[in-house]
Amino acid sequence: MAHQLGQHEVALEYIGRAIALKPNVAEFHHELAAVHRALGRITQAVACYRRALELKPDLAEAHNDLGNAFQDQGKLDEAIACYRRALELQPSSAETKRKLV
Repeated sequence: MAHQLGQHEVALEYIGRAIALKPNVAEFHHELAAVHRALGRITQAVACYRRALELKPDLAEAHNDLGNAFQDQGKLDEAIACYRRALELQPSSAETKRKLV
């Protein structure tokens, strides 16, 4: 919630606490990645998205968001691969489909 309100540093603290308590929850790492990306810390975001996907390879949103981070880095081939994987997992995602058109 703090992240959604633009309180990114507070979000980092709370998500960090959650990960300390339950380090194997993919969604926590996914949220941490989103905060890093919002702060412009793309390298850290990529690492967190990858960790989320190690824990839960079928997390379509993480594939999509990792694609966004790769796009931020100008790594378009990697971004497209992530978007394609997200669509395989969630074929009805209009957001992801738009990125591949």
